[in-house]
Amino acid sequence: MDTKVLWVGISVDEQLKAVRERAAALEKELGIPNSNPQMPVHISLKMSFPIGTNRMDEVIRCIEDYYRGLPAFPIPVKGIEYHETIAWIRMAENETLKWIHDELDRMLFERFGVELHEYDRDFIFHTTLFMDEDTEKIRKGYEAMLGEDIPYLLWPEHFMIGASEAGVLGTYRIIREVEPKESVNQNLIQHQSKVDAGMVRLTPMTPEVYDEYFKEYENDLDLYLDPAKFVPYEYSEEKVERYLQRLRGLKRISLAIMVGDEIAGEIVLKNIEPHRQ
Repeated sequence: MDTKVLWVGISVDEQLKAVRERAAALEKELGIPNSNPQMPVHISLKMSFPIGTNRMDEVIRCIEDYYRGLPAFPIPVKGIEYHETIAWIRMAENETLKWIHDELDRMLFERFGVELHEYDRDFIFHTTLFMDEDTEKIRKGYEAMLGEDIPYLLWPEHFMIGASEAGVLGTYRIIREVEPKESVNQNLIQHQSKVDAGMVRLTPMTPEVYDEYFKEYENDLDLYLDPAKFVPYEYSEEKVERYLQRLRGLKRISLAIMVGDEIAGEIVLKNIEPHRQ
């Protein structure tokens, strides 16, 4: 039976444009071949997998239908790492990414018999910078990239499906793209630019600051793996006062995270002992 190899992932190409250009310049300088010349900068959602050509169209439609239900969601970045023959931008632990990965694994196995790859058992979400058998070249590329400005937060631009005749790096091409169900939260993008400009600070959470914070507070639907459990937050002075009383009783110290002049969140220090403050 004839087979092809499919790949699934998220495009972050525009957000990492400067990083991509710097990595491409280093590839030429160090003599590292580009491992994915036809692919946008991306985060893979699982390991690529073979599928019979007689079921290709059915599998692609199934993945597309699944993608259409996915919203844009934040993807925190952990930082640049290298492991002998590869250097990558690793994503921080992310329950939404893990959930999508596990759902794709389950769906593809149950409907099409796609077996779980060993690397899918503990999948590491990342964006590849360099790949080469020459570990010294990878180390040099990694060290050169350490000074680059990497966004601390990424967003899905498109959910993608790629295909290859043989599953060899450099032979994949994008065959489908699906836009996120909801547009990217522009307010959070503005927050990121302020963070990058060093406009983040901590300040004591006074009752007045708390009141202002909770008046603007909204529960985030994207944080709920089961949307049916989402409950909109409704402000009331009584709720805020009960929350403050609980914090005082637990001997906790609260700090507001300020991004510019806006309150982005709070940090609560627990179990404060007087002799160790």
